[in-house]
Amino acid sequence: MELSPLLILVFFVNVQAYAILTNPRDTAGLKGIAESWSKKPSSWVGDNPCQDHWTGIVCNGSRVTSIRLSGILVGLSDGPGTLSAGIWFLTELQELDLSQNKNLVGQLPASIGALSKLQFLILSGCNFSGEIPEEIGRLSELEMLYLNSNNFEGPIPPSLGSLSKLIWLDLADNKLTGELPVFDGTNPGLDNLTNTLHL
Repeated sequence: MELSPLLILVFFVNVQAYAILTNPRDTAGLKGIAESWSKKPSSWVGDNPCQDHWTGIVCNGSRVTSIRLSGILVGLSDGPGTLSAGIWFLTELQELDLSQNKNLVGQLPASIGALSKLQFLILSGCNFSGEIPEEIGRLSELEMLYLNSNNFEGPIPPSLGSLSKLIWLDLADNKLTGELPVFDGTNPGLDNLTNTLHL
């Protein structure tokens, strides 16, 4: 019995879709993140996060576009964890939500500034500390920035004033010091955030 060209095409497309593997850079980035935690989500096994439906991971084809783990790590870790500098591997990431995970500590890696497509950075209710990386000011697509309820200290980086698409900025309940940065003719300031509805 001969198969029609249409059936052959459907079969080929289905095989191709099933054969799509997660981009190796994205897999490496997620594994680096998992290694910085004392315990990872139970579904984070294997080498194909997109195909294997890792908890909190959203993909578009072979690329990871969202990490949504709000409150999920609280009961999964035997001790504190950090955010790996390997986050920069996830170059198609548009959303990073690790909020309400009190066991996430340490400084945010400067490499987070390499996530040029990031639109939502939601880290509220964690225990991150140190200074807010000025590299966040490079995230030109960022619309939502939640860093509230952590232990960030030091000044607010003037570079945040470069986030022209920012709609929501929340830095409350930290240990920030110094004056609010304002545009001085050369360096940006928060007064440059003309599209921001919440400061």
